[in-house]
Amino acid sequence: MEKLNVDCLILIFNELKAEIRNKYLYSCLLVNKEWSHLVVPILWANPEYLNNDSKKKFCNTIVSCLPPSLKQLLFDNDIRLPSTIFSKSLTFNYISFFKYLHAKVINNIIEFVFEKEITKSIDFLEKRKFLEQEIYKLLISQCKN
Repeated sequence: MEKLNVDCLILIFNELKAEIRNKYLYSCLLVNKEWSHLVVPILWANPEYLNNDSKKKFCNTIVSCLPPSLKQLLFDNDIRLPSTIFSKSLTFNYISFFKYLHAKVINNIIEFVFEKEITKSIDFLEKRKFLEQEIYKLLISQCKN
């Protein structure tokens, strides 16, 4: 079987209609390593459209992307990250693929981190604001697009 040119594959992947794109691209992830490396940046370019299960996995992945120094800074400021974050390094720097990021996505990440916290206290609001600032700093420093 002939191998398609990488540029052709990228063009095909990008031309899929938005409604069906993710469904087919998730399948393309499993074809081989080369396709996976082509598809991941497309899937992560605009992470706005996620269902509840995907939202938790997405947030877990983003929190897992935090550098150790930031994780320590959050810990020092009494912000406990969920125990579900990945301990080993990830295959991709997913944050670098973002092209569009809406405030509600940041809000989802913050809600994921503070899922079990009491949300009424002033201390909580300060922690939330601090985490939000750190996430924005991280995104600004790592997003190429």
